[in-house]
Amino acid sequence: MDIEIVRQKRKTLSLVITRDGRVEARAPYNLKVEQILAFAEEKKDWIEKKLSEVQARLRPEKRYVEGEIFEILGASYELCFYDGDKIGISDKKLYFPVSYREECKQRLGGWYKVKAKTVLKKFLDEESKRLGLSYGKFRVSTAKTRWGSCSGKNDICLNYRLLSAPEYVIRAVCSHELCHVAHKNHGKDYKRMLNNLSPYDKIADVWLKFHSIDSLGEG
Repeated sequence: MDIEIVRQKRKTLSLVITRDGRVEARAPYNLKVEQILAFAEEKKDWIEKKLSEVQARLRPEKRYVEGEIFEILGASYELCFYDGDKIGISDKKLYFPVSYREECKQRLGGWYKVKAKTVLKKFLDEESKRLGLSYGKFRVSTAKTRWGSCSGKNDICLNYRLLSAPEYVIRAVCSHELCHVAHKNHGKDYKRMLNNLSPYDKIADVWLKFHSIDSLGEG
């Protein structure tokens, strides 16, 4: 995560999320950079939550009109109403039955959830095999605050909104949760395992930083 360090005449260190989504660490002149970054790491969950709130405010609301862009696996699809009766994608078009136009938001959301069950499980199974880490049950989540989770019984839950993300982001989230099968916290052993086993984590963090959890195309 990118943090802008602002030196000031002050005694305490504070973190600020600006209106345009930047993270500022306002620090005393004599405080070491290592201490500032360590503090930011401790507050990572808070930072991510606040960034999501800012990005959600900045993101224009979907209107579900002809030609509007929706994301699926990181690719852009143009909403196209047609005379058929099924939702589908082809040639960079997201086809939606014109007869259900008034219910577009609800029906499109349902389509994303159904498709996510198959797509996300496929990536999870591939990462499970690659990492040699087995999980319990799998389910798709509609949570507004988390991309994924791993329970004490090693059941893994992935947010259906991940369907909008590029493949490498999905794989990174899968790897993140699978590593919790071995380590239930974010301690040194967990971080060491994740760094050694997940080639996607660093670049995926960039994507996740700039996309709020409710930024999926169907809204």
